[in-house]
Amino acid sequence: MNKAVRTRYGEKFYILETPDELILLPIPEDPVAELARLGKKLQGYSVEEIKAAIQERAEEEALSGLRRH
Repeated sequence: MNKAVRTRYGEKFYILETPDELILLPIPEDPVAELARLGKKLQGYSVEEIKAAIQERAEEEALSGLRRH
């Protein structure tokens, strides 16, 4: 792996396989701290609001993927 990529994202990744690509997601040095940081952004939102936002984003990404092919 390229040194610039390792410097920016680290050396450990989760690998997600889709029908068309592999997606590398960097594993944070402290996953618990990262989860706490991300959770703070969700304060004040209900579970229903979070689910709706996830669904909307998934639909947008699915449509944009269809447009690329």
